Amino acid sequence: MRDLVHRELAQHNYESIANSKGITKKRYDIGTCVYLEQPLGHAVRIIFAAIASDREPRGMRADLSTIFKAVEEIKCKVANERLATVFVPLLGSGKGGVPGEVAFLTLISALLEARCREGGHHLKEMHVVVFQGSGKNPQLLPTRARRGLRQLVTLYQEMST
Repeated sequence: MRDLVHRELAQHNYESIANSKGITKKRYDIGTCVYLEQPLGHAVRIIFAAIASDREPRGMRADLSTIFKAVEEIKCKVANERLATVFVPLLGSGKGGVPGEVAFLTLISALLEARCREGGHHLKEMHVVVFQGSGKNPQLLPTRARRGLRQLVTLYQEMST
């Protein structure tokens, strides 16, 4: 899978950056997406999105605006491939350092915005996947997620009428 991603990334612009240890890495623009159709012979399609940046001295971080940018790029890939359903992990909440509830509300806002804008009509189903490490507290409580989701959907419905 790694080779497939690297092959697709070869089509994107990047900048070579040396870190404090002198190791040179490729840095792609935030929101850069790679689409893989049926990787390794599986009947799934995967889009990898660059959401966090590794910058000295802060380390790996994601900003809320990068979540919107990544979702916009994902929407473009979905529209180009005529896909109707997406499963999106809680972008920015892992190594990006965004608190789970903030990442969830931002992601939902970005998905609603993408759905309401040009090219978003292809998105029929949007699923947010929240991972929970073993023995860890959940990043997002289901009750808070439901309440936030209801509030945002209601707000978007009111704004679109």
